[in-house]
Amino acid sequence: MVSPNAVSKKSPGRMPYKGERSSNMSKRKMSKVIFSIYMILLFDVVVIKYFGSIRIVRNRVESMITNRREYGCLNLNLVPFKSIESAIHSFDRYGFNSINVLNLAANLVLFVPMGFLLPLLISNPSFTRTIAISAMIIVGFEAIQFFAFLGVADVDDLIINLAGCTIGFLLYAMTRRLANLKKSRRLNS
Repeated sequence: MVSPNAVSKKSPGRMPYKGERSSNMSKRKMSKVIFSIYMILLFDVVVIKYFGSIRIVRNRVESMITNRREYGCLNLNLVPFKSIESAIHSFDRYGFNSINVLNLAANLVLFVPMGFLLPLLISNPSFTRTIAISAMIIVGFEAIQFFAFLGVADVDDLIINLAGCTIGFLLYAMTRRLANLKKSRRLNS
């Protein structure tokens, strides 16, 4: 016979078992480690663009500085969809062999993990919070590229990166929903 004071497994007010608590903590720690490694790699690929040769990075920086000082060219694009339109025209002409198309695809795909991982780290995850934090990180990346002459700060990068984060969040939401369905079925059986 069950005591009337007993708390059922389904009760939202129940205390987690010791194993559950440590399991959740280890999942959170693992998520933090994975996100940290991801951010370091993302910063390298997106901002620094170091692919084995510091000379190439230095030459790019020197070229951007020269273009700004001698020709007045800013490493900045604030015209929405300018780079995206260029990538579409390049795709029409060259297919996936165009550097513009590859850059656009990379800017989308590289940010999917951010949209998936951030909700695992923030309290009360929501689409709005995830996208807001992602936007702050991306704007930070773009600002570093602009001020450190590491690349072109491009509003289209923000747009495409946020599209990648949105895809990541949708994957997170679907995964979470499937996990909750599986958990509720297990508790009901």
